[in-house]
Amino acid sequence: MIATFLPKTLLNGALLAGLFFGAALIDSSSQAFASGGATGSTSRSFDLPSSPSREDRRIERLYNQGRKVFRRKVSCNDGCLVAGDIINNDNAAGFLLALHNQPRFKDALDQDEIQAVSVYMLRRYDIKVE
Repeated sequence: MIATFLPKTLLNGALLAGLFFGAALIDSSSQAFASGGATGSTSRSFDLPSSPSREDRRIERLYNQGRKVFRRKVSCNDGCLVAGDIINNDNAAGFLLALHNQPRFKDALDQDEIQAVSVYMLRRYDIKVE
């Protein structure tokens, strides 16, 4: 249910990208060694990490926007949606479900703000989506 609003890259996580990148480095170095690269007869080349992808930049933008919306509209001192309530690691997943299901959030926030707050909550509180 929540997963439909989130970018695919965020759901897959950086771990898969890290595993892929690490495998590419190991594969490149073993190929260079097998081709005589370790003896200096040919030049070695390694796969270098590319600049952040468009999806990575989008997630970062959503995270920053979500942090701002969360602090200004959702969890501020007075007059906010959850004023006085403390959101922490124990109740963050429940809050995220409420964010998508309770009318008070849907009335106060537009879809883009809900998506941004969702990305913020997922990263901030390390919520796992199944």
